[in-house]
Amino acid sequence: LAHAVACALTRRRLRGRVASWSPPGASWLAKQANVVVIVNPNAGAGWGTFVYEDVVRPMLQRVGLEHEVVRTTCAGMAEGVAAELSRRKVAVDCVLSVSGDGQLHECLNGLLSRDGRITTPLAVVPAGTGNGMSDSCFGRSSDAFEAMCAILCATEPTPVDVMKLTYPEEPARPPRFDLHFFCWAVFADHDYITENSWRFLGPLLKVALAPLYIIAQRRGYAGTVEIEPEGPEH
Repeated sequence: LAHAVACALTRRRLRGRVASWSPPGASWLAKQANVVVIVNPNAGAGWGTFVYEDVVRPMLQRVGLEHEVVRTTCAGMAEGVAAELSRRKVAVDCVLSVSGDGQLHECLNGLLSRDGRITTPLAVVPAGTGNGMSDSCFGRSSDAFEAMCAILCATEPTPVDVMKLTYPEEPARPPRFDLHFFCWAVFADHDYITENSWRFLGPLLKVALAPLYIIAQRRGYAGTVEIEPEGPEH
């Protein structure tokens, strides 16, 4: 009940901010003709749908931007959708992921699946339990409205570094790409259970209980990390 009340109050606050918002005079995104919004309805225990309906769609409409919307139904779907978008004969001008970090990285890997190069700008509007990339791009604890303001006020896409993970012992395995960070051991265990088997607990409860569960496991890890710096041209 407390979570439902908090969500209702947050939605009311976001709708009020959107209603009083004035579109920017210049916006790179508003000039694009082919924008696809990929929404994860289950992000943040259902928050993704609210973010799209209350923030993303009305703000895009205010700048006169028509867009295509895709709502995902299962894990991995966004990667397949993004891969299909990268192969369209008519290039997509921008992909906007309404989600947490998980779907954002699905979109990234989908767009890069063709030849390891990305030419379609990718943006994220935070709607998940963990929104690390949004925090990095728009400021810590930035919400969907603040992210959309930054996206719509941008005069051009901003380049960022992308990490590429390869598997030397499995040369046939496709590489994976990441925007945020690489984690291992207890950190990976924590992220795995919160994003998979414990998702049903909801964003607040799973984040509160997962660290205690991981500590109670008392698992030990041993490994070696080798770092080979790239040359100055990289």
